[in-house]
Amino acid sequence: MTPRTSTPETSTPETATAETATAETATAETATAETATAETATAETATAETATAGMPGALGKLRVLELGQRTGARLCGSLFAQLGAEVIAVEIAPRRIPKIDATPSTRALLLAGKRSFCPGADDADDGDALSALAAFCNVIIISSDDDGEYHPVLEEASAGGSIVIDITTVTQGAAHPLAGRSDAAVQAFSGMMETTGLPAGPPTLVDGNPVEVTAALHGFAGALAALYAKEKDGRGQRVSVSLLDCAISSHAVFMSKLTELPDAPARRTGNRHLLASPWNIFRAADGWLLICMASEIQWQRFCALTGNAALAAAPGFDSGPARRQNLDAMEAHVQAWTKTLTLDEVSNILLEANIPCGAVVPVDGYPREANLNHRQMIATLNGADGKHWYGAGRLVHASATPGAILTDVPAPDEARDWVFEQIEKTRLRPPKLRGEASTAAPLAGIRVVELGHYTAAPLTGRYLANLGAEVIKVEAPGGEAMRGWAPQRHGVGTFYVVNNTGKRNVVLDLKQPDDLAKLESLVNNADIVVENLKPGALARMGLSFKRLQALNPGIIYCAVCGFGADSKYPGRPAYDTVIQAMAGVMDRTRSEGLPVKTGMSLADVLGANLSVGLILAALLHREGSGKGQFIDVSMQDVAAWAMQLTWNNAPTVYEKTRIATCSDGQVLIEDTQVPPALEAFAGGASRAELAARWPELVTPIQTLNEFISSPHADGQVAEITDRKGRSWPVLINPIRLSRTPLLNRAMLSGLGDDNFHYFAE
Repeated sequence: MTPRTSTPETSTPETATAETATAETATAETATAETATAETATAETATAETATAGMPGALGKLRVLELGQRTGARLCGSLFAQLGAEVIAVEIAPRRIPKIDATPSTRALLLAGKRSFCPGADDADDGDALSALAAFCNVIIISSDDDGEYHPVLEEASAGGSIVIDITTVTQGAAHPLAGRSDAAVQAFSGMMETTGLPAGPPTLVDGNPVEVTAALHGFAGALAALYAKEKDGRGQRVSVSLLDCAISSHAVFMSKLTELPDAPARRTGNRHLLASPWNIFRAADGWLLICMASEIQWQRFCALTGNAALAAAPGFDSGPARRQNLDAMEAHVQAWTKTLTLDEVSNILLEANIPCGAVVPVDGYPREANLNHRQMIATLNGADGKHWYGAGRLVHASATPGAILTDVPAPDEARDWVFEQIEKTRLRPPKLRGEASTAAPLAGIRVVELGHYTAAPLTGRYLANLGAEVIKVEAPGGEAMRGWAPQRHGVGTFYVVNNTGKRNVVLDLKQPDDLAKLESLVNNADIVVENLKPGALARMGLSFKRLQALNPGIIYCAVCGFGADSKYPGRPAYDTVIQAMAGVMDRTRSEGLPVKTGMSLADVLGANLSVGLILAALLHREGSGKGQFIDVSMQDVAAWAMQLTWNNAPTVYEKTRIATCSDGQVLIEDTQVPPALEAFAGGASRAELAARWPELVTPIQTLNEFISSPHADGQVAEITDRKGRSWPVLINPIRLSRTPLLNRAMLSGLGDDNFHYFAE
């Protein structure tokens, strides 16, 4: 069910279209009810803070060899470390990947909580040590477009039962123009830059290596899926994730439109909403504030509380379409009010009226935001040399296996003696193979109950379905709003389609006792529950985690919302853009000096990515313990975690790059200055000519439309045909498993199609 339908003020306008979903519109999964309280948000849901101190991490028995030098590989290793794995980080000079930031603060952020081993290039013993390490580590993380000399060792380890994660720029090999290139280059080439920034301004890079972050989360989930598959037959495999695939899959809002309207513009809209207004950033007396009004009642309340109730009925202000034709005058009215008040004063007044808003919090060393502090997301990192930095703290909030806060930064090569001691005393054992090698998808036999709408929970469910799980999507009578958004195929909104293919569908009205009992029966026979309802919504219906665990002790319950179940802001409505503002994303993403949201629905997408990984970790923990647990995912947490490389007063990405105009558009130049020869050549040359002449320096800035129509986009979107002969678009999951491939099931159940299957008397 989707109880959010009872709170229309925080829902997307009925006329919303797919291109304005999540990133530009109210993401209903993160909006919360006015009546929610701290007690209901956390009641009977044992969060990490209420768990016993010192509880083991879900991955405490794993050893991980982190060979990859790129940011995505390092962050993937950090996720393993936070969940208790012992991570050995190999530090070598990268051969190919340019512009890796090796500053002390970046190293501290990427290596905190790990062991450091620095093998010598000409030291045979060190080479043997790497081979031995690979042989007894469960997981090996590489970036093969940088450290290809280790391939023979790794292939042997994979054949012996290890999981090898390869995070690269592209999957198509060294001939690709992006092979071995940077995060910024991927943003330019994939169309990501063109979706971020002010409409009349230049294409804008997102700071903080967002594509590397997304690849790290996908690599982490892919490795855990491979480990879960290994439980069946003892065999390892290779997991591949490319930054380019991650960049495209993160843009489902735009991509779902382009599947039907390939020539439709996929361009940046700044911070405005294409359908709702007021929706923008405004100046308060002491900073910027994002204000989002998705309904007429919110606008009417705003006019009343600012002392001008009559304005809501005045020509040019009396409807959403009228205000969108009168944006400058309407926004000037809002700005005249906000500039007289502080951020706290504006926020308090608006939130009292249930009008979503959020301050653009400054990243002053770290993002200065109270809920991040409350959830222990800010930590002090301690270097071996006595230096200190700000780093990401507790990202994982789970009742049985809370994540560790990693604060100790190893000195370079501090683990050398330990490495050789471990090798000396560790006996190599052949893998314990069990029967024939399985090629079934990793989560075959796992059942998921999904109660969600819009992006975070549905995308989590879709990824679990890709991994082979049976996912049962529960909708309220009438279905969720996305079904009706344009563009459509076969009468269904394509944004709904790309997030919900491969699932079963049942309709339940959870206000009715009989339907509530039916949901209990589903949970009783399920492994996982995923929801992004109002925090505490199920508990208020009598289906708290405690109750669900009594029904099914092995149940894994993942709740994903804007500020977390354990939050300083119970009841606060939150959209993707509000979360970006309050996590430091917008402060570090600037267009012509103004804070802007990302074109991708960054908080929504990363919330789903993290949820998948933590669910898989909980499944692995359950294999040994037999017990389920509650997982509390905050989109604000993961958005802040994604920006951690911008902390500690790090230089912005804009200080390291330039944009040059050429005959057919613009190019990104990864240098502090445009070389004179390039500047002289640019005016009469095309993007392709400039990139060919300076291949390590120049990247064409493409639109999503251009990328999708190019040969480089082959395989990004697939068409599946269901049993009724209907064709549906599918956005391909970036995770690739060598032995137990992911699935794109030819299924999109109609509303309530599977009620009889699950509830037949």
